[in-house]
Amino acid sequence: MFVKVAYSDKHTGIHSRIIWTCAWSHDSCFFITGSRDKKAVLWKVTDTNSDSCLGPVKACLPFHEAEDSVTAVSMAPLLTPTGHYLIAIGLENGTIHLFTWTDTEEGVWTRCVTLDKTIAHCATVKRLKFRNREGVAGETAADDEEQTKRLQLASCSSDRSVRIFTVSLAGL
Repeated sequence: MFVKVAYSDKHTGIHSRIIWTCAWSHDSCFFITGSRDKKAVLWKVTDTNSDSCLGPVKACLPFHEAEDSVTAVSMAPLLTPTGHYLIAIGLENGTIHLFTWTDTEEGVWTRCVTLDKTIAHCATVKRLKFRNREGVAGETAADDEEQTKRLQLASCSSDRSVRIFTVSLAGL
């Protein structure tokens, strides 16, 4: 019923502490992991199988090093208007960062927005999830073009709160 496709071990792993979170990209080409070691690592699914335990998966370097433990990650259900992946990263201190990431040799991480404790959470971000379609839930915009310029991101925290943020794609 299940087949193990890839796994990391002490020799192939990038994380040095417990991995707390993971998510797939909307196109299933990438997988992201977040860890207590303050790293967020993107993994690429390739069409070639390596001889290592990682099989068809390889790490995209450089990885992102956060200022605190990475406790939640989510990847947007579409590319930004400029063709980048949009990634939300939640931290143990309650902060949420939004990054764009480019699939190039350099693997460029660009911080777009930081939601600190005043707007995000005052304790550990436990889960992040982008809404799986464009627009704002419950809104029927007369201008459909306006709906396609926004995404929503839900977050929950050990501070016992849930937040929903609307993200404008126009500025990313």
